[in-house]
Amino acid sequence: MEDHVYGYQDTPANGLGIVRARTLLGNFRLWDIPRSEQALDTVVDEVGNSPIPGLYMLFDEPSDKKVYIGQTENIKNRLAAHMRSPEDKIKNWDRAFIINDGRNASQSDLNDENIRLVLENYLVNLFKINKYKVTTSSSRTPSLSSTQKTLVDSFKEEIVILLTRKRKSTKC
Repeated sequence: MEDHVYGYQDTPANGLGIVRARTLLGNFRLWDIPRSEQALDTVVDEVGNSPIPGLYMLFDEPSDKKVYIGQTENIKNRLAAHMRSPEDKIKNWDRAFIINDGRNASQSDLNDENIRLVLENYLVNLFKINKYKVTTSSSRTPSLSSTQKTLVDSFKEEIVILLTRKRKSTKC
Protein backbone atom coordinates (compact mmCIF):
# COMPACT_ATOMS: atom_id res chain seq x y z
CA MET A 1 0.00 0.00 0.00
CA GLU A 2 1.39 3.37 -0.92
CA ASP A 3 1.64 5.96 1.82
CA HIS A 4 -0.57 8.47 -0.02
CA VAL A 5 -3.55 6.30 0.96
CA TYR A 6 -2.80 6.67 4.66
CA GLY A 7 -0.73 9.84 4.63
CA TYR A 8 2.36 10.33 6.75
CA GLN A 9 3.67 12.96 9.12
CA ASP A 10 6.70 13.27 11.34
CA THR A 11 8.22 15.95 13.52
CA PRO A 12 11.82 17.08 13.94
CA ALA A 13 13.60 15.73 17.00
CA ASN A 14 12.76 17.61 20.18
CA GLY A 15 15.25 18.54 22.92
CA LEU A 16 15.22 14.95 24.23
CA GLY A 17 15.91 13.52 20.78
CA ILE A 18 12.36 12.15 20.35
CA VAL A 19 10.99 12.02 16.80
CA ARG A 20 7.27 11.38 16.40
CA ALA A 21 5.79 9.89 13.23
CA ARG A 22 2.35 8.64 12.29
CA THR A 23 0.07 7.65 9.50
CA LEU A 24 -2.65 10.26 9.16
CA LEU A 25 -5.65 8.14 8.17
CA GLY A 26 -4.56 4.98 9.95
CA ASN A 27 -4.02 3.96 13.51
CA PHE A 28 -0.33 3.83 14.20
CA ARG A 29 2.09 6.22 15.78
CA LEU A 30 5.82 5.67 15.95
CA TRP A 31 8.12 7.23 18.50
CA ASP A 32 11.84 7.15 17.68
CA ILE A 33 13.60 7.67 21.01
CA PRO A 34 17.15 7.60 22.32
CA ARG A 35 18.10 5.18 25.09
CA SER A 36 16.89 7.44 27.87
CA GLU A 37 14.37 6.91 30.65
CA GLN A 38 13.41 10.58 30.39
CA ALA A 39 12.52 10.14 26.71
CA LEU A 40 10.55 6.98 27.53
CA ASP A 41 8.66 8.75 30.33
CA THR A 42 7.79 11.58 27.93
CA VAL A 43 6.28 9.15 25.41
CA VAL A 44 4.31 7.34 28.11
CA ASP A 45 2.96 10.66 29.42
CA GLU A 46 1.79 11.56 25.90
CA VAL A 47 -0.25 8.36 25.52
CA GLY A 48 -1.50 8.13 29.08
CA ASN A 49 0.08 6.84 32.22
CA SER A 50 -1.67 3.47 32.31
CA PRO A 51 -0.03 0.43 30.68
CA ILE A 52 0.60 0.97 26.98
CA PRO A 53 0.68 -2.12 24.80
CA GLY A 54 2.70 -2.12 21.62
CA LEU A 55 5.66 -3.20 19.56
CA TYR A 56 9.22 -2.02 19.89
CA MET A 57 12.51 -2.28 18.06
CA LEU A 58 15.88 -1.68 19.70
CA PHE A 59 18.57 -0.60 17.24
CA ASP A 60 22.33 -1.04 17.53
CA GLU A 61 23.19 0.17 14.05
CA PRO A 62 26.58 1.77 14.33
CA SER A 63 28.10 -1.65 14.98
CA ASP A 64 26.41 -3.94 12.49
CA LYS A 65 22.82 -2.97 11.65
CA LYS A 66 21.48 -5.05 14.54
CA VAL A 67 17.87 -4.95 15.80
CA TYR A 68 15.93 -6.59 18.62
CA ILE A 69 12.16 -6.74 18.11
CA GLY A 70 9.62 -7.24 20.87
CA GLN A 71 6.00 -6.88 21.84
CA THR A 72 4.56 -6.14 25.24
CA GLU A 73 1.46 -5.19 27.15
CA ASN A 74 3.44 -2.49 28.99
CA ILE A 75 5.94 -0.51 26.90
CA LYS A 76 7.26 1.54 29.83
CA ASN A 77 8.12 -1.45 32.03
CA ARG A 78 9.61 -3.50 29.21
CA LEU A 79 11.81 -0.76 27.75
CA ALA A 80 12.91 0.39 31.20
CA ALA A 81 14.08 -3.18 31.86
CA HIS A 82 15.98 -3.17 28.54
CA MET A 83 17.64 0.12 29.56
CA ARG A 84 18.69 -0.99 33.03
CA SER A 85 19.81 -4.54 32.28
CA PRO A 86 19.89 -5.27 28.55
CA GLU A 87 20.47 -8.76 27.25
CA ASP A 88 23.98 -9.38 25.88
CA LYS A 89 22.66 -9.80 22.34
CA ILE A 90 21.52 -6.16 22.24
CA LYS A 91 23.37 -4.55 25.15
CA ASN A 92 24.63 -1.59 23.10
CA TRP A 93 21.32 -0.47 21.62
CA ASP A 94 21.10 3.29 21.26
CA ARG A 95 17.65 4.02 19.77
CA ALA A 96 14.23 2.47 20.04
CA PHE A 97 11.16 2.63 17.85
CA ILE A 98 7.89 2.28 19.72
CA ILE A 99 4.76 1.51 17.71
CA ASN A 100 1.35 1.97 19.30
CA ASP A 101 -2.05 3.17 18.18
CA GLY A 102 -1.87 6.19 20.49
CA ARG A 103 -4.16 4.63 23.07
CA ASN A 104 -3.64 3.03 26.44
CA ALA A 105 -4.46 -0.60 27.24
CA SER A 106 -8.14 -0.05 27.98
CA GLN A 107 -8.76 1.18 24.41
CA SER A 108 -5.90 -0.12 22.26
CA ASP A 109 -6.27 -2.75 19.55
CA LEU A 110 -2.75 -3.79 20.53
CA ASN A 111 -4.04 -4.95 23.89
CA ASP A 112 -4.69 -8.26 22.08
CA GLU A 113 -1.56 -10.39 22.55
CA ASN A 114 -2.34 -12.51 19.48
CA ILE A 115 -2.29 -9.41 17.28
CA ARG A 116 0.99 -8.27 18.84
CA LEU A 117 2.59 -11.71 18.36
CA VAL A 118 1.66 -11.87 14.67
CA LEU A 119 2.97 -8.33 14.13
CA GLU A 120 6.18 -9.13 16.01
CA ASN A 121 6.79 -12.11 13.69
CA TYR A 122 6.02 -9.90 10.70
CA LEU A 123 8.62 -7.36 11.87
CA VAL A 124 11.23 -10.08 12.43
CA ASN A 125 10.77 -11.28 8.85
CA LEU A 126 10.64 -7.74 7.44
CA PHE A 127 13.94 -6.74 9.05
CA LYS A 128 15.60 -9.98 7.93
CA ILE A 129 14.50 -9.28 4.34
CA ASN A 130 16.09 -5.83 4.73
CA LYS A 131 19.42 -7.39 5.76
CA TYR A 132 19.37 -6.55 9.45
CA LYS A 133 20.94 -8.85 11.99
CA VAL A 134 17.78 -9.70 13.94
CA THR A 135 18.55 -10.94 17.44
CA THR A 136 14.95 -11.95 18.15
CA SER A 137 13.57 -15.35 17.32
CA SER A 138 10.10 -15.58 15.87
CA SER A 139 7.62 -16.37 18.58
CA ARG A 140 4.59 -18.60 18.44
CA THR A 141 2.08 -17.79 15.72
CA PRO A 142 -1.45 -17.82 17.11
CA SER A 143 -4.62 -18.39 15.14
CA LEU A 144 -6.57 -15.23 14.43
CA SER A 145 -10.27 -14.58 14.01
CA SER A 146 -11.40 -12.86 10.81
CA THR A 147 -11.66 -9.55 12.68
CA GLN A 148 -8.13 -9.94 14.03
CA LYS A 149 -6.83 -10.82 10.54
CA THR A 150 -8.42 -7.69 9.10
CA LEU A 151 -6.80 -5.53 11.78
CA VAL A 152 -3.41 -7.20 11.33
CA ASP A 153 -3.48 -6.70 7.54
CA SER A 154 -4.24 -3.01 8.00
CA PHE A 155 -1.56 -2.68 10.67
CA LYS A 156 1.03 -4.34 8.42
CA GLU A 157 0.38 -1.76 5.71
CA GLU A 158 0.90 1.05 8.19
CA ILE A 159 4.07 -0.53 9.59
CA VAL A 160 5.55 -0.70 6.09
CA ILE A 161 4.77 2.97 5.53
CA LEU A 162 6.31 4.02 8.84
CA LEU A 163 9.46 1.93 8.44
CA THR A 164 9.93 2.90 4.81
CA ARG A 165 9.65 6.58 5.63
CA LYS A 166 12.05 6.12 8.57
CA ARG A 167 14.50 4.45 6.14
CA LYS A 168 14.50 1.10 7.92
CA SER A 169 12.79 -0.86 5.18
CA THR A 170 13.16 -0.83 1.42
CA LYS A 171 11.76 -4.30 0.76
CA CYS A 172 8.53 -5.80 2.04
